[in-house]
Amino acid sequence: MEWQQAELLFKRRRAVLLGSAGLALGAAAGWPRFASAAETIKVGVLQPFSGGLEALGEQGGQATRLALDEANEAGGVLGGRMFEIIRADTKTDPKTAVERTNELIRRYKVNAIIGRCYQRRA
Repeated sequence: MEWQQAELLFKRRRAVLLGSAGLALGAAAGWPRFASAAETIKVGVLQPFSGGLEALGEQGGQATRLALDEANEAGGVLGGRMFEIIRADTKTDPKTAVERTNELIRRYKVNAIIGRCYQRRA
């Protein structure tokens, strides 16, 4: 009886997590705008590609590229929209991280930012 309750709880948690992830991805990708399939989804990759933590930054950047390339090869998301990756180097510096974040938002008009490799970033 107890294992059945644990299994039911696990299924509920998984459903909530998958639903939340889907909603977050849809919101980050600009789903409410109902854009055409030709418009790409700009994703900023904010990592320390230099400045001491570049090994971690490169790993995070490669993981993001692999995931988004896989989605693109499968035909894209939200009706065929493809991901476009824009890299930004924080140089392992919190002030630079803030500057690069603002640049990704204002200059490149990204739909989402993936990053945060360490806690001291603002």
